[in-house]
Amino acid sequence: MNLCAVLILAGGESTRMGQPKAQLALPNKSTVLDFHIACAKKLNLPIFLADNGKNCVHDPLITPLKDYLPCNDSGKGAGPLSGIAAGLQAVESEGYVLTVSCDHLLAIDKIADILKFTSAQVGYLYAKKDCPLLGVYHTSILPILLDFLAQGGRSVMQFLDLVDRQTFDLNDDLHSLTNFNTPSEFALALENFYD
Repeated sequence: MNLCAVLILAGGESTRMGQPKAQLALPNKSTVLDFHIACAKKLNLPIFLADNGKNCVHDPLITPLKDYLPCNDSGKGAGPLSGIAAGLQAVESEGYVLTVSCDHLLAIDKIADILKFTSAQVGYLYAKKDCPLLGVYHTSILPILLDFLAQGGRSVMQFLDLVDRQTFDLNDDLHSLTNFNTPSEFALALENFYD
């Protein structure tokens, strides 16, 4: 697999959490986003941050991106696919973009190691349910994605029905580290988190 960049998605509303998930504090006083950036840097690849203009980070090694589609009048974004589209447009070479959301505590470099055997257009983790925002997206899908967004599509799973995809099962003991959306789910993830 030709991995050409890392894209961290940090532009969500986090309404159920009550605060941006990227800024949640870890036991060592860093944030979830700090953890993901530190892990991403181990891959020695360009790192893009789709934070939809929130200016989450000021690091010269991180390239911030606005989503492909602009926010609506109330400031709400068009969802993760819009961030993924911006990331796929930003990379300068053909290959896979490792795309990760900020609702998990898995090490990005470990995710890359799990997904490295994909031959599909999109490969992603499965942890008792689909985790499509913990995956690799090939740059060749960009025209399909832009067309989907232009037609009003926003559902990640509906989009994935249009491309060749492959899932990779995550070990059961790591399930609690994925997809936290509420304070109680984050607390459970922290119980099982090891830095």
